[in-house]
Amino acid sequence: MVLLLESFFSADTGHFNHLQSILEELPNEYTTNKIKQAWFAVLVDNIQKIDLYNDLRMWCIESAKNNSTFKLWAFVIFSLLEPLIELYMSIRTCNFAARNAALSRIAPLFFSTNHRNYARLSAQHLVDLRASTPYILDRLSRAFAVNRSNRPFSCEFRHQKIFSEISFYLGIALDQTIECTINKYGKSHGGIDGRFDEKTINQWVDSFAFRALASSVMHELCELETDRNSLDSHAECTPHRQEVDENDLITIMKNLRVEELFTSKNTHCRKLRSGMLFHEDIIENVCTLNERGSEALTKYIDERLIDKIGKIDIDAPLKAMPRLSE
Repeated sequence: MVLLLESFFSADTGHFNHLQSILEELPNEYTTNKIKQAWFAVLVDNIQKIDLYNDLRMWCIESAKNNSTFKLWAFVIFSLLEPLIELYMSIRTCNFAARNAALSRIAPLFFSTNHRNYARLSAQHLVDLRASTPYILDRLSRAFAVNRSNRPFSCEFRHQKIFSEISFYLGIALDQTIECTINKYGKSHGGIDGRFDEKTINQWVDSFAFRALASSVMHELCELETDRNSLDSHAECTPHRQEVDENDLITIMKNLRVEELFTSKNTHCRKLRSGMLFHEDIIENVCTLNERGSEALTKYIDERLIDKIGKIDIDAPLKAMPRLSE
């Protein structure tokens, strides 16, 4: 994304000049969180005012028409990575509507990449959401993500548009919470594995110090932390971790910049670090995954979930999506 923005700003200096004065006032690591949040709010507000995102997308569409390299990597950013980031952010901000929107963008990819189990589950889930009552949607929106900590990184968040009177904390998904608390005792060293039968499981349960761990487990589930027993911040926010991540990013950028992924020079798509050319049909096949997946998703919902009196049974095998390599 950094390389894409570099190319965009070099081609359209007007947007960069508008944001340059704000970027020059970027807070340093010693600045208080309040000042950082105020600066970020100003940056986001100006990005929205100049309609930067839509202008960037239009520029990408025009640039991809005669450049297969640009077309492929723009697809990776906007059609593969962007929905995944949106899904993650929706869980972190407890935004159920954004979570559903991100899932609706990811679901077609399950069909076009022949992930049949995920395809069935995502289609059924989207249909169930459309058919749910306001009461069910309200309950789901309050319970699909939870907060486990009152650390500074997980600060209070209020969703103004949906729940104006309810405060949320930046959270994680329910299944991840269970994996991080209860299941880690069974899956860690000395825990239950697939070779256990009923007798050995009962022996493990009887010998496991549940009473001794009950307090710590409930503490993790409810996250009853105080200023004395909680960490000041997440491990990802420590200065050492930030320095390591920044060095890794610099290394990645240094290696990718020479590939000229988003310039007009490298019009034919090549394999990274090898220079081997990709056929245009392969690029077209990859970049149309969304369109072909959306058609398959719509057809599956219409034939198996809505028109239930049709000839196709819901449990009938899904046909594999034809791929160029086949």
